[in-house]
Amino acid sequence: MESVRLDKWLWFTRFFKTRSFATDACKRNQIKVNEVKAKPSREVKKGDVIELRKGPLFLTIQITDWLKQRVLAVKSNEFF
Repeated sequence: MESVRLDKWLWFTRFFKTRSFATDACKRNQIKVNEVKAKPSREVKKGDVIELRKGPLFLTIQITDWLKQRVLAVKSNEFF
């Protein structure tokens, strides 16, 4: 796996509950990849830096490696 859609990666890593929520966040310009506003269909790859605005939080995430399976769910108050 060399690249994956941004909305799918955000869902897979559980930054959003569903892919549609991730897609909506991209359309509302809450997601940037390498300092550029990103569409949900944008392909992300290792080394990309994702800036994510979710409510009052501003997160900067760098993709260092691919996951083999979806991240385990935790209670929302433990993660954010």
